[in-house]
Amino acid sequence: RREAYLAAGGYSRLLRIGGEEELLACDLAGLGWPISYQPDIVVHHWPSAARDPRRRRIQELRNHVLIGWLRRPLAPALAATGQLATTAWRDRDPLAARALAETLISLPRVLPRRRPLAAPVEADIQLLEHAHAG
Repeated sequence: RREAYLAAGGYSRLLRIGGEEELLACDLAGLGWPISYQPDIVVHHWPSAARDPRRRRIQELRNHVLIGWLRRPLAPALAATGQLATTAWRDRDPLAARALAETLISLPRVLPRRRPLAAPVEADIQLLEHAHAG
């Protein structure tokens, strides 16, 4: 597992905390490492009581969109950005609005690191998204 982690470049410092596993999973899959969900393996994590849940949610929303720009084709990246913008505007969600602002501020640092995944990996991601939505 260490070899896979190192080969994929580890966790992105660009994303910090909040959904960084999603990018690592994309990179691992892109390198051909098998990934599977194991519901019988459970790890309980008890976050610090000092953690700010609103800040965490902003980071998760921002990072999901940034990951789209880092590894997904243009259409899903735009769709994720549009969905966040719609949530911020239509729902008047202040966390989504802050996440959108941080996303837009981060894009100049993210776009030079853009490396869309190979078509078979993207197809797997779309399959997972379809299963999750349905």
